[in-house]
Amino acid sequence: QWLESSPVIGPAVPDEVVRYDFDSRGADNKFASLIPGGPPALSPAQNASVPGRSGAGQAIALTGDHPVTLQLGNYDRFEPFSVSLWMKTPD
Repeated sequence: QWLESSPVIGPAVPDEVVRYDFDSRGADNKFASLIPGGPPALSPAQNASVPGRSGAGQAIALTGDHPVTLQLGNYDRFEPFSVSLWMKTPD
């Protein structure tokens, strides 16, 4: 409830580049970044939108054959980066 009353508009961590919630798929199958100016993510319709973890909105069910394409992430070995995600396994 506290998050709904005070949503994070900008980066939650210093230098955060993008954040996606997968709640709003555009007609072009793109998801806008919640960080202003961040590039969109693209996921074909075969990757269905499904309910995410409780209270977290929508998620993407990956087919195993269709990617979620991001316009970033080509880092050199010496460049620090981090990725955060929640994953539900089918077991």
